[in-house]
Amino acid sequence: MDFITVQKAFEILEKQIPLPTVQTLPLLAAKDAFVASNIFAPIAVPPFTNAAMEGYAIRWSDWHENKTIICSSIVKAGDTQCYQLSPGEAYKIFTGAPIPEGADTVVMKEWILSDDNQMKFLDKPIQKGDHIRTLGSQTQKNTLILNKGTKISSGIISFLSTFGITNLDVYRKPKVSLVITGDELIAPGETLKFGQIYESNGITLTTLLDDLGIEIVKLFYTKDTFSATSESIKAALECSDVVLITGGISVGDFDFVQASLQSIGINKLFYKVQQKPGKPIFFGSKISQYVFALPGNPAAVFSCFHTYVKPFLRKYMQPEGDFITFKKGTLLTPYQKKQGLTHWVKAYQEQNKLYFLQGQESYRMDAFSRANALVCLPDFMEQCSEGIELNYIDL
Repeated sequence: MDFITVQKAFEILEKQIPLPTVQTLPLLAAKDAFVASNIFAPIAVPPFTNAAMEGYAIRWSDWHENKTIICSSIVKAGDTQCYQLSPGEAYKIFTGAPIPEGADTVVMKEWILSDDNQMKFLDKPIQKGDHIRTLGSQTQKNTLILNKGTKISSGIISFLSTFGITNLDVYRKPKVSLVITGDELIAPGETLKFGQIYESNGITLTTLLDDLGIEIVKLFYTKDTFSATSESIKAALECSDVVLITGGISVGDFDFVQASLQSIGINKLFYKVQQKPGKPIFFGSKISQYVFALPGNPAAVFSCFHTYVKPFLRKYMQPEGDFITFKKGTLLTPYQKKQGLTHWVKAYQEQNKLYFLQGQESYRMDAFSRANALVCLPDFMEQCSEGIELNYIDL
């Protein structure tokens, strides 16, 4: 297969996303998943009318008419008894305690003087309904509280827990494993020898997957031989829905990924995209499993993840969402390139104003320490003048 366009690669990827499957998870285990159905409030919140602060529950009319008010009882938080407030009575009440029947106002204790339980009110602006949280004032029972397709955050988990919800139906996350190739790679922390470099792609992909709420099933480091590469990919497929491979996908004497994938029976859906960086990117499938083979250069891995892998995985987990979302920005730094390849350019954006960064080569990662956007320059474009509008994705 010849080089394909970026747009064609997007179309192939989106068509391959499998139908979603739903699983029920405990609330705490659902973080970063996407809810698979609309959720309605099983109860009202608050579930009963209660005091918003410590003070005295009264009938506002008693105070307003200057009647003598006697404190006759106490209601504390957690009290399950239903009290009835009679005219001329006040109940000392604590924050969160249920409001007695008949009471309609809570007066803070600092505004009251008590003499033998008889209430004396200071000259304060007491309003009817003060310091009372009414039944369902936040949420009425059966109200829609979470839309299908919403990503579960810590705040949402906290919110749902107030309804007593313990389990959620969510779209299942894909199981993802990594295969990192390269004889020249050594683990960070070890002493570099001549000809060696520190392995960073595994760390890069681990943290990028974590941003999506995906925990890696297994991480394989493999030598640059056909047998080692094949065995690592086979082992990764045994425990994964999606396998990400870095390095070894070109046509050099020690690049064995493509031959290994062919021997394993991976159906090639595309190989090589008209883009820079990351031309030799591979995507294939085997029944309901998927393989992305990315170039070995760290910047190409980072770019290809954001432009192809991330949209695929996100749509896998959230079928209601778009495959990829571009924003519009105005270029403030001129740029020139040749026709024929789409360029993904590292940039810093602020208020949709785009500033291209130095260090665009595929081996250089320094620009990613400052970049928060990846700008798409179409294949036909050559001169990018200041002031033109361009598509970009957030990093």
